[in-house]
Amino acid sequence: MDPETDVSLVPVGFGGPALHALQTGQVDALYFWDSAFVSYENQGAHFRLLRAEDWVKYPDYAVATLKTVVDADPTMVENFVRGMVKGIVFTEANPACAVKLFWKAYPDAKPTGVSDEVALENDLKFLKAQMLEGELSRKAQATENWGAITAANIADLQAFLNKSGDVQGTADPEKMIVSIPGFFDKVNDFDKKAIEEDAKQCKL
Repeated sequence: MDPETDVSLVPVGFGGPALHALQTGQVDALYFWDSAFVSYENQGAHFRLLRAEDWVKYPDYAVATLKTVVDADPTMVENFVRGMVKGIVFTEANPACAVKLFWKAYPDAKPTGVSDEVALENDLKFLKAQMLEGELSRKAQATENWGAITAANIADLQAFLNKSGDVQGTADPEKMIVSIPGFFDKVNDFDKKAIEEDAKQCKL
């Protein structure tokens, strides 16, 4: 199959209309992010997921700030991101506890109309889908560091977006990465075992 000649892109929107288009044969496939497919699976749908091998190396969710902020207080920036990484390590160690803590902090985010058991099961599917993206990225880059990104990752993404026609031109990848020396090693430098033990105890 040649994607350039054998595939037609059809806009189907999001949510229910997109799933309906697939189920009624209006389209043969859907292109979404992982958690979108989870929302459909929670409604009883089943999918065979296809992943491009190079996609996991592209930058995804990101934390952005001004260079002036980084230059003025690099320690604050390190601590902020390290806190996020600690949260990821905690979540990996006990996803169910992470969901319950989230519900406790944001009660309105807890699903309604279903039992607590079903609500937890469904939210865990969303969470694990997000966690899988990060894990696949780390494996593809052969690193133990969470959040690590390289200039090559950004350059590859820019090349992809230019080829697809989504953007025109490129910017210096080095200027898109925080300039703090050893930043990704620093934000991953903490007692992970202690965080994992805290997660296992799950003090709500």
